[in-house]
Amino acid sequence: MLEEINSPIDQRFLMVYGRLNDAMISELELSIIPKWFERMKGMLDSGVLSAHQRFSERNRTNEAAYFTSYAYADIKLGRRYNWLYRKDNPSAAVKSDCVVEHAIFEGWFPSDRIEHGHKHILFLVFNENVPKCINILNRWDDIDLKSWEYELCDHVTYNRIKAIGARI
Repeated sequence: MLEEINSPIDQRFLMVYGRLNDAMISELELSIIPKWFERMKGMLDSGVLSAHQRFSERNRTNEAAYFTSYAYADIKLGRRYNWLYRKDNPSAAVKSDCVVEHAIFEGWFPSDRIEHGHKHILFLVFNENVPKCINILNRWDDIDLKSWEYELCDHVTYNRIKAIGARI
């Protein structure tokens, strides 16, 4: 388990591959997650059950789903992020205040946290409507899983990344 405080500041970002389209979100809600819960009946802890209940009740217009790569640390739901930018051009970031409301671990089941070293589908709730910046991300069926283009981070990380310049 890696706590966020023990992760280097300039590595505290989520690698964002793209956004899920409505069809994929429906598939998660109606097929993938219910089948997984049926198979795991009786073996789930209260945190996962609570996360599933909250996920089932979601319905917001200021929400978007992203596919993210390996998490930099173990992060509790409710984590706030502020900036979305191309990894090769951090100075062109878009202010995108949001909070992680739901995490789907490895695309299979709701979790009560983002887990270090694993991929997730994250549902982000924005302060206002989903910002236009979301349109710069590829939809699920256009995602290139060999590399990510965008990163999501908070103010402290963004200032550090901007200071050291773009990464390769």
